[in-house]
Amino acid sequence: MKLNNIELEAVEYLRTPAAIRQKCDRLFNLASENKLNFFCVDLSQLDKVANYVIDTTRQQYPDFNIPFHSQWRHFEAGNQPRLTQFDAALTEFSLIEQAKIKFDLAIVSVLLGAGAGADWQYCEAETEQIYRRSEGLAIATFRMFCQGVFSSNPDFPWQADFRGLSQLKLETLAAGFQVSRDNPLVGLTERLELLQRLGNAICQHPLLFGSENQRPGNLAQYLLDSRVSGIKTVDCAEILSAVLTGFGEI
Repeated sequence: MKLNNIELEAVEYLRTPAAIRQKCDRLFNLASENKLNFFCVDLSQLDKVANYVIDTTRQQYPDFNIPFHSQWRHFEAGNQPRLTQFDAALTEFSLIEQAKIKFDLAIVSVLLGAGAGADWQYCEAETEQIYRRSEGLAIATFRMFCQGVFSSNPDFPWQADFRGLSQLKLETLAAGFQVSRDNPLVGLTERLELLQRLGNAICQHPLLFGSENQRPGNLAQYLLDSRVSGIKTVDCAEILSAVLTGFGEI
C-alpha cells in the first residue's frame, strides 16, 4: 500500500524522539489522572522507589562506576576475555570496518536474544562453561559469528550479509545453539525467520545498508556520513530514525 504525503509525514514524525516524548507525556498524565484501564501512577510512592534504587545501586556499585546495560555486556559473561580476543583479531581492519563488524554482531545477537526457555543451555567449547537464557544465547551467537555462520564469504567470516542471512539453514542454526531433543530451544524456527527477514530488509534500503555486500553493519558508514560537516558526533535522532526505518519491517 502506497502512502500519501500526509501519511508519510506522520510516519516520519512518529520515528522521532519528540514524538516518543510527547506520547509518553500524554500517557503519564492519563495515568496520573487514573484514566487508563490497566494501571495508574501513585506519585506519593516516588520517594520510596527512588530510595530503593539508590540503596540497591550503592550495594552493587559502591564506587558508582556503573557499566552500561547493553547486549554487548552479555559477551563478557563468566568474566571471560572474549571481547579482548575479538578486538585483537580485528586489529588488521580499519576502524570503520571494525565498527561494521561489531554492528553486524550486535544486531544479529539482539534479534536472536529473546527468551530461550527454562530447559535450554549452551556449553561453550572454548571455556567448558555452561550458560543459560540471555547470556547463553549471546555467547552462542558470538561463537557462531566468529565461525562465519552468518557470512556468505568463507574468506571473511566477520560479517552478517544478505546472502548469509537469507540462505541460513535451520539445521545450521540448531547446531550453533546445540539444540537437541534433550536441549530444546524455544522459538528456533522463529529466530531463523527473523534473520531471514533481516536479510530481506537490508536489501530494501541501499542508502542505509549499501548496494553491494549488503549487511547491517553498513549502517555504521551511513551514520558516519550523515554527520554535519565539522561535527564529530552523530545525532541520536538520526540513529533512531535509521534504526526504525531500516529494521522496522522485520
